[in-house]
Amino acid sequence: MAFGDDMIDGYAEGEEPLVFHHKKGEFRRLEDQKTRELAEGGGFKSKGFFGVLVGTKGNRMIFMALVVCVGLIFVLSILSGRQNEGLIDGIGCKMDAFSIEETVYVSVALKMTKSAREKEDANRPRHFFALVNALDANGELVSSSKEEYLFSLSQENEEQKKQFLRATFTDYDIASVECTLSLADSSEGEAAVQPGKNEIKLKGKVSRH
Repeated sequence: MAFGDDMIDGYAEGEEPLVFHHKKGEFRRLEDQKTRELAEGGGFKSKGFFGVLVGTKGNRMIFMALVVCVGLIFVLSILSGRQNEGLIDGIGCKMDAFSIEETVYVSVALKMTKSAREKEDANRPRHFFALVNALDANGELVSSSKEEYLFSLSQENEEQKKQFLRATFTDYDIASVECTLSLADSSEGEAAVQPGKNEIKLKGKVSRH
């Protein structure tokens, strides 16, 4: 159709212009949900950061794996950070080791727990034996020392409520210390031979001063 003077906007005089309508209504029922949401302006709602993390199956699997890894790292960090602490017969033990020049000082703090203090036999003396091993950077034994200590509430410091078992070594190559602390049998006065019940092992690195 040629455009002429008798045409308005490309339509002949008296001819109704075509009108295009955006289809709405019943036919939308036949479309899938995602198409309907896109046509109606939906499907672009912000789900937030967490919503994106768990929005798909793949994202959920990655998120769960990340949570498990973080949890394992947290638990391992706690366990590895407390190798110098332990509990034996109601006595909390904490070992520290530090060096000044070529001398390494090892100190095991002994403190009775609150629940143990409330028992009838709280004043019972406890005879401890300690085998302290000094190790080099490769974990090889450099020196060892056997110590004994009689723990009694009558000897504790009233301010700190702690008692100390100590040992010293003279060797600059010492990097870490291991202490096996055992509780003597009250009838024989010898070290108990029940590692799971009456024996604990403490480990710690030597700090330099």
